Amino acid sequence: MLKSLLKVVSYAGLFLTLIPSILVFADRVDLNTNKSFMLLGTVLWFGSSPFWMNKGKQGK
Repeated sequence: MLKSLLKVVSYAGLFLTLIPSILVFADRVDLNTNKSFMLLGTVLWFGSSPFWMNKGKQGK
């Protein structure tokens, strides 16, 4: 259950780094909004992904 929640948060972080850049390119959001969303997405991704990625390779 917790691993699934961490995956959802991680993928939400990835989308928050990709989608705003596309929206800036399409002139839908301004650059400051893009930077805010990308910062939030980066924190979400790097804060949650280490807890569920590569769990089977620890100790090798």
